[in-house]
Amino acid sequence: MFAERRDAGARSGRRILYPLAALALAAAMLMSTFGIPREQSDATFTDAESTVASLNAATMPAPNVTGCTVQTLLGLGIVFESVTITWTSSYDPGHVQLTVRPPGGTPVQVSSQNITASAPVSGVYTYTAVLTQGLLENLLRNLLGGRTVLAVTELRPNSSWISPETTRTLSISALGGLLGNTCTAP
Repeated sequence: MFAERRDAGARSGRRILYPLAALALAAAMLMSTFGIPREQSDATFTDAESTVASLNAATMPAPNVTGCTVQTLLGLGIVFESVTITWTSSYDPGHVQLTVRPPGGTPVQVSSQNITASAPVSGVYTYTAVLTQGLLENLLRNLLGGRTVLAVTELRPNSSWISPETTRTLSISALGGLLGNTCTAP
């Protein structure tokens, strides 16, 4: 007897609920059809305020090459023996590179063992690399008669940033220096 009353009560509740749901759906469709605006939700908003900011990109300065000199046999300027390049940098020895680029060849990085650093003075190191004829010939295969670029760069610690390079051009005559050897800025 109680089960019959519950079923009858549930059926009468459904009889009221279904028509109300149908009426709400029909009202929503009519409002949409006739362009009647719906109430905005709390989740949307507009704001007329704006902001302007400037952004400055950080750049790394190029290293400062302070000298590039060619050493010749007995100082006579005829037979090439080595080239010495010096530069200054605020970066420690683990964050500087010297690369040798032969004409039309593949660039080769000079080992850090061939670069000496002085103790920093006011936070600036002085670097010196002496590249002998033998070392350069091992790196380049053919040293004579070409213009080799010596490029110095800095590496920013804990990043992939590399500074612009500072270069010097080493020219050794085809006759082993008989016609002159130079190391000059581009």
